[in-house]
Amino acid sequence: MEKLNSIIAGCMRWGTWGAGFSTVQMQDYILFCLENGVHIFDHADIYGDYTTEADFGKAFAPLKINRQQIQLITKCGIELPCAGKPGIRMKKYNTSKSYILQQVDASLKNLQTDYLDLLLLHRPDPLLQGEEVASAFTILQESGKVLRFGVSNFSILQVQYLKSFFPDLLANQIELSWQENASLFNGLLLYQEMAKMQTQAWSPLGKWAAISASDRKKIEPLAEKYQTDSATLLLVWLWHLPHQVKCILGTTKKERLLAAIKGQNIQLEDDDWYTLLQIANGTNVA
Repeated sequence: MEKLNSIIAGCMRWGTWGAGFSTVQMQDYILFCLENGVHIFDHADIYGDYTTEADFGKAFAPLKINRQQIQLITKCGIELPCAGKPGIRMKKYNTSKSYILQQVDASLKNLQTDYLDLLLLHRPDPLLQGEEVASAFTILQESGKVLRFGVSNFSILQVQYLKSFFPDLLANQIELSWQENASLFNGLLLYQEMAKMQTQAWSPLGKWAAISASDRKKIEPLAEKYQTDSATLLLVWLWHLPHQVKCILGTTKKERLLAAIKGQNIQLEDDDWYTLLQIANGTNVA
C-alpha cells in the first residue's frame, strides 16, 4: 500500500536554530516542498527564540499561494527565556487559557494567516487543567482561528485525561524512530489508532548521526537491497508500521527531502523490518 503524504516539513531548523534561511531561501524551500507533494509545515511558537514563525510568514505571504494548498501546524505551552522575551524568567510550561489564546494570536500574526490547521500543546504540563484547556480550544475553534487540536509528547493517560474534557484531539507528536521505539510496545501507538489520532513522529531518524560504524555496516546492505540510502530506509521502517505514521523531517537539504519522498513507496519485507529492530535494540526480540 502506498503511504503518500506521510511527510511533514519540520521548520524548527529553518531559521536561527539551524540553517538561517534568508527570506528568499525560505521561499525557495517552501515552493520546493509544495512542488514535491509536501504541504504540511510544522512550527512551534518558541522555534528560533520566537522568530521562526515570523520568518516563515514573511516568506510565505508574498508567494500568494492559495492558503488551502498548505497546512500549518504550530505548538504552544512552553515559555522560553531568551533575548526576545525579557519578561520570561525561567523555562516552564504554561497551558492556561489566557496563555493559549495569547500565543495563538501571536502565531497567527507571525505566520500571516487567518487560521491554523492544527494547534498542539507542546509538552505535558503538570499544572494543566483540562476544563481550562478545553475552554480555550472551544473558543479558538468557534472563532475559526484553529481548525483542529492535539498534543505533543503526551502519554496514554495524559491524552485520555484531556480527551475527557475535549474529545476531538487529532494528533499526538511523539519522539519515535527505529531507536526510540518504546511506543511500539507500551500501547501508545495502539491507543492512538483506536482513538483515531494521528501519530506524528519527531526526530524520526533517531540518533542517526551518532550510531556506531558497525551498525551502519549492518544497515547498508539492506539499503542497497531497496535501492535507497540508509537514512531513508529508517523512515521506511516507520512507514511499514500499520499506524500510518507521519514523519516530521527537519532537513533543510533538498536532496535529503527528495530521497525521503521517494522512500514513501518502498515496500519493506517483515524480516528486514525485524532485522532493523534488532540492530537498534542490540538484541533479538524476546
